[in-house]
Amino acid sequence: MRLEKVSVEGFKTFKNRQNIELPYKYTAIVGPNGSGKSNLIDALCFVIGRSRGMRTDRLAELIYNGGTDGKPSDEAIVSAYFSTDDEQKQIVKITRIVRRDGKTQYKINYKSSLNDPILSKNDKNISKEKVLETIGDNEYNVLLQNDITNFIEMSPKERRGAIDEICGISDYDEKKSEAIKELASVEEKISGANVQLNERLENLKILEKEKEDAIKFKEIKKEIWTLERVFNYINLRGAEAKINDCEMSARELCSVRDSYKVSESNIKTKKTELETKISYLNKQLIENEKKRGESDGASLLNAEQRYLKAENKKLSEIEQKINFAVQRKDELNNIFTSSSLQIKNFSGRIEQIARILKDTKISEIESNVMELKDKIYDQKIAGSDARNKYENQTKFIAQKHKKIELNNTEISKYLAREQELARGIDAQSYAYKEIFEKLSRIRKEKFNAEKEYEQLIENYEKIKSEYVRKKEILKNLRKNLIADYLKKATNGIYGTVSELCRVSDAKYRKAIYAAAGNRMENIVVENENTAVKCVNLLKTGRIGRATFLPINKININLPNENPDGLGFARDFLIYDEKFENIIAYILRNTIIVENPDDFKPLIGRYRMVSLDGDIAEREGSISGGFIKETLNFNEISDEIKALEGKLSAIEEEIERVRERKNASADDLEKDLTNA
Repeated sequence: MRLEKVSVEGFKTFKNRQNIELPYKYTAIVGPNGSGKSNLIDALCFVIGRSRGMRTDRLAELIYNGGTDGKPSDEAIVSAYFSTDDEQKQIVKITRIVRRDGKTQYKINYKSSLNDPILSKNDKNISKEKVLETIGDNEYNVLLQNDITNFIEMSPKERRGAIDEICGISDYDEKKSEAIKELASVEEKISGANVQLNERLENLKILEKEKEDAIKFKEIKKEIWTLERVFNYINLRGAEAKINDCEMSARELCSVRDSYKVSESNIKTKKTELETKISYLNKQLIENEKKRGESDGASLLNAEQRYLKAENKKLSEIEQKINFAVQRKDELNNIFTSSSLQIKNFSGRIEQIARILKDTKISEIESNVMELKDKIYDQKIAGSDARNKYENQTKFIAQKHKKIELNNTEISKYLAREQELARGIDAQSYAYKEIFEKLSRIRKEKFNAEKEYEQLIENYEKIKSEYVRKKEILKNLRKNLIADYLKKATNGIYGTVSELCRVSDAKYRKAIYAAAGNRMENIVVENENTAVKCVNLLKTGRIGRATFLPINKININLPNENPDGLGFARDFLIYDEKFENIIAYILRNTIIVENPDDFKPLIGRYRMVSLDGDIAEREGSISGGFIKETLNFNEISDEIKALEGKLSAIEEEIERVRERKNASADDLEKDLTNA
């Protein structure tokens, strides 16, 4: 945007409305002291909101005070008219009003609300904030009276800061600092995310260990349950087998006891009968002996003896049966003993019963049998208790099994939750991995961008320095501008000597310009009348001073000899023949040599100049050293344009690098926010 016009009313010395037009290019406002030149600058600072530089402490003091006999104004109004850079060149009017109470008001295109858009001719919205920002408080858009002096007196570091601020580099430095801070914040967030990730990994390890312990607990519980079932089953079957064996042994003992009772009764009966018969036979024998005498007694005795033998035989048979019964008893006792070995708790009693049976103590056997029955009964009761205990144990195991099922359900939920957490951690780990990869890529891009940025800044500084130097040279060549001015003001002006000739070979350029010196900027005119007229024009316009060379008055006799060295300096210039005397006047009989060592044998004969610009006068003085190459006005202008193009290209490249860095930082911030 460009400032076209400033309107003031009631501002300082401007009582009535005054419009100050500001045409394109340059505008100079001149006038005597106290005419209001500085007040106009104050008005411009006031309307664009720049407080620095206004010569007042309170805004109310800016209002016209009426002077000695005038009426003071109630308010001060300053309006600035800006034209846009688009094709329509629409005008944006910014007005600022200050009243006696010190309150101010802004109006843009007659609207006081800063939130209303400004409609352009092609219906495009121009934000008021953008307008204010465009023409806002820039420290160097208005240079006050002492600013130039302050700039000259600045230290190189302060001057560099001012130039950076004017070029906008300081804004880039601030953005760079902000980007570095944002990157540090992102790295801090990533560090925190790493800490959280490590904590979650530790928790995951703990969960995995608890999972393994839970699985082992479940397997051990199942194994315990199986072993308890097997153990209880084995104990139950063993108890039932022992009970059955005891019952069978008891029945066999009962049958043996009954058979012993029958045998004992039969034996007692037989014994009684035998004793009765023996007693009876003895009585008969005695009676027969008495009756029959001795002869009959002997035969009867024999008969009785035969009968006794027969009875003894029967008794032997009975004893054999008894022995057989005893043997049978022993066999049964062995069977009983072998059975008792299976029941360890009754082995001692069975052996005792066997000993009692051997001693034929039936009564004791009976008591032992009764005791054995009691033991069997107790064993049955114990078996019943064992069965009840088994049932209770079964119920207890069922309860434990139910509890284990509940625990399994809880463990299943816990494992499902663990898997869900593991999936979440895997997803988050993948996201963090992507972020780490992107961060590495962005860091690499940032490093490359910063390196490229530093290289661009370095090139920018070099080109800028060269640009400033060329500007200085251009300033020194203002005489060319004087020549252009005079060409427009009068006729008969050809131009400066540097414009009318050119060097045939670049390696002689420094030597020729050193030999000619400032005379290369002398202005060639047609005659002495033109020269005098130009001098008067420069005096009248107070533009400067210049040396004029009339073609008709300058006449130099040129020698025809062949000089030593490389040749006459004038021979290395290309020019129009009508300017031959002018070139001869500028360079005289100066010859060009290779280096200062070639001066020695030729001093006193010629005026000499080396290729590096060192000069030896004919009288013997020698001057030299380092010399900057001097260019003519056109060459300087071309180089300045080229440098301006390079500066613009580098600034665009710097902006692209910054946008790429900002885009990378924005992408990283979005990824971290989403993560």
